[in-house]
Amino acid sequence: MNNTESKLRKEIVRIGQLMYQKGFLSASNGNISARLGSDRYLITPSGLHKGLLKLDDLLLVDGNGGAERANRLYAAPTWGTQPTSSR
Repeated sequence: MNNTESKLRKEIVRIGQLMYQKGFLSASNGNISARLGSDRYLITPSGLHKGLLKLDDLLLVDGNGGAERANRLYAAPTWGTQPTSSR
């Protein structure tokens, strides 16, 4: 993990905590994502409490939605990387 990715992970975790504290989302609703380079993205897994995120909870995916790095709990092929609204 490079320095940019590490900083972005910390910022996403901080934003998840703030959004939960301010009432902009309730626990596991919504997702937070950020672009990391031209074809890589950090995203929060669906169903995870955004106010309690940890750095390792975030998924690193490529532009095709394939997981480059994921916590083993969220890397199951059945989850895919579709928005929850399209399931």
